[in-house]
Formats: sequence, C-alpha cells, structure tokens
Amino acid sequence: MVAGFQKALEVAAVEYEGLFDKNGLPIMFHAMAVARPMMEEYGEAHAIVGLLHDAYENPWNTEEDFIGCGEIFGPEIEAAVRAVTKTESENYLEEYIPRCFANPIAKAVKVCDLQNNYGGLHNIPNPEDRVRLTAKYAAALAMAGEQN
Repeated sequence: MVAGFQKALEVAAVEYEGLFDKNGLPIMFHAMAVARPMMEEYGEAHAIVGLLHDAYENPWNTEEDFIGCGEIFGPEIEAAVRAVTKTESENYLEEYIPRCFANPIAKAVKVCDLQNNYGGLHNIPNPEDRVRLTAKYAAALAMAGEQN
C-alpha cells in the first residue's frame, strides 16, 4: 500500500467515525468505493481525494482541518479536497458542481462519487428521496458530460 494512502485511511477513520451514508451503511464503505477506482485509474493523489471527499463536510470541521490536510498531503491534494467539499451555503448545481469541476482531480473524484451514489439509489427506502436524488445526480453527471 502507498504510504500517503495509508495515512489517508487513518485520517478518514477519524473523520468518518460514527457517520453513515443515505443507505445506513458506514460512510467509510462509500469512501473506499470511490477511492479504489481512483487508485486503479489515476493513482495515489486521486485515491486520497476519493477517500477524503466527504471527510470535511461536517459541521464541526474548520479551516484548520483543510490546512492540516495540506500539511499532511500537500497543496495539490488540499486544493482538490477543498474543491470536492460542498459548503452549507452553496447551491449544489449552480455553485458547488461548477467549482468542483474546475479542479481536475476533484472532477474525476466527484464523477466517481456521483456514479457510486447513483448506483445505490435503489437502496434508499423513501421513494421521494430516490426521485429527488436521481434528478440531482443525473444533472450533475450531465454537467460533467457523463451518462448515468
């Protein structure tokens, strides 16, 4: 295993502790499902961002967390993690997705994230949530030039 990715696993374990995805599974499962194809297709930097793509979206995360990410993994990974991290105040399709897609690493990770999320929609019990999320993910994938 690559040393940087090993450190990212340690960071992710702390950041994702006790957190679950929309299907009720530990969020680490989703993070790993995004990180693996990034490692296989692009390499370590993309895999680290894939692993950490949801790590700093929590209300308790601060600017210091991003600075710490940069100190551990370097400025390229910090910039990509910042780009793939949605802030509370951002409109998803009008602000967040264009900002995310402006960073090449973040775009690759976000497309993989969207594809993984899209593939798990059948597990979401609430039909209204499934319909809403299907439209949201499809629109974002279309913005990336991807088919769902």
